[in-house]
Amino acid sequence: MKDNVRQDEFIPITRNIIKNVLDAVGLNAPKFAEAIGINYQRIFDLQRGRTKKVNPNIAALICERFPQINKSYLFTGEGSVTIDRDQEEMEEQPPQIEPVADGGLSDISGLLHRVVDMLDQVNDRSLRLTEFERQLNEREAALNARELDIEQREEDLGMAGKKTV
Repeated sequence: MKDNVRQDEFIPITRNIIKNVLDAVGLNAPKFAEAIGINYQRIFDLQRGRTKKVNPNIAALICERFPQINKSYLFTGEGSVTIDRDQEEMEEQPPQIEPVADGGLSDISGLLHRVVDMLDQVNDRSLRLTEFERQLNEREAALNARELDIEQREEDLGMAGKKTV
């Protein structure tokens, strides 16, 4: 029970984080999602509390598209939403990864996010199909029960007819 309470503590923080980021970049949620190349639903889930924390992949996309956004703020909600240029120069720069010859890391990152979105869609469809299969199985069981009842009645009527003759 305590785990649920602790997880719910992240909801207002995450809501504030995404709200402040949207304010900092001056975009609404659908335009922001489009700008970073993800499905709007993922931003909506952050705004509504369905997603408790900012995913590291989404944080990377945000910081790639909006380098002024403070990555640690995305994870913690602490500090400034944006990075001061003086602070940025003072921070140690991470090692640069060489881009892939046929499109670069941004293309790979975009493809990975599309794959994640497609997997989400597949999971949603799988859940719907599982529910549909459950409903069909219930209907089949009901039909089988009715069929057995009809057969039993036919046998009873057949026996009753023979006894009267």
